[in-house]
Amino acid sequence: MVEVASSVVYDVLGQRAQDVDKPIIDYIINVLADEDFDWGAEGEGAFEALGELLIDSGCVTDYSECRSVCRRLSEKFGNHGLVKQKQAVRSLATPLRMFDGMDEEEAPKKKPQELDGPVLSERDRLKLERRKRKEERQREAQYQMHLAEMEAVKAGMPVVCVNHDSGAGGPAVKDIHMENFNVSVGGRDLIIDGSVTLSFGRHYGLVGRNGTGKTTFLRHMALHAIDGIPKNCQILHVEQEVVGDDTSALQCVLNSDVERTQLLEEEARLLALQREMEFEGATGKSNKNINGGTNKDNVSQRLEEIYKRLEFIDAYSAESRAASILALTL
Repeated sequence: MVEVASSVVYDVLGQRAQDVDKPIIDYIINVLADEDFDWGAEGEGAFEALGELLIDSGCVTDYSECRSVCRRLSEKFGNHGLVKQKQAVRSLATPLRMFDGMDEEEAPKKKPQELDGPVLSERDRLKLERRKRKEERQREAQYQMHLAEMEAVKAGMPVVCVNHDSGAGGPAVKDIHMENFNVSVGGRDLIIDGSVTLSFGRHYGLVGRNGTGKTTFLRHMALHAIDGIPKNCQILHVEQEVVGDDTSALQCVLNSDVERTQLLEEEARLLALQREMEFEGATGKSNKNINGGTNKDNVSQRLEEIYKRLEFIDAYSAESRAASILALTL
């Protein structure tokens, strides 16, 4: 193919091809002899690829002659069967008609496929409908039973509050070891010979299908109905679904310490009462007995008891401890 390309190039360029350096002519021949070379329309591809080189090397004098030479080269290469026709490339921006190339006649509609097998009789169809309604009633009954069990479990849950007197005087055990325990509800065994170990500082997940006893197991743990749960360990449960409000997550944890909340509220009320007594004393009014026999000594004594109890339950560090609990759950 290179030999044919060489003879065509020398034939078209004539004597000027002899005057040009051989490496330049060889380069032109090799480019045009490439099987994948795109000649374009009327040699436009050759002009774009070699036009500048043909002019600079002196093979042609100007662009007009260069286009003419490239057109003749394309014709002669085509006569020798060396120009391959390139498939037309369609612009993506060109509108496309979906029915191009399709027959104008309406396509015949596909006939419905006939199914082999017996056709259901009216009696069989009624049987299937009755069976379907029966299955729906069974599923509804199972769902209502599940809801009733959840309500019963919820009713049996202990009150969600911190008990500061639990395990008082005993060792502060942090790990939980429950071995060979059984859990049943309504005469149905949910867990038989179960063993669970929960280490302090670790995160655990309880996974299982509905009705397998997950909530019942947690209720037994919260009630200390399983041996192996330390007396100083308190297990608090939260609702699976709650109504959203402006209460922060930190405040929700603090609200579980009911005793602390009540003591702080009583402290604020007594301090306000104490200030009121001092104000009335400064204005010359008698403050011996006000508000049903309450006097300054009784208020002071009760405040002292509240401060001792707040110190005992470590109330003033409750917020930092609640924040650490939330951090463990992230």
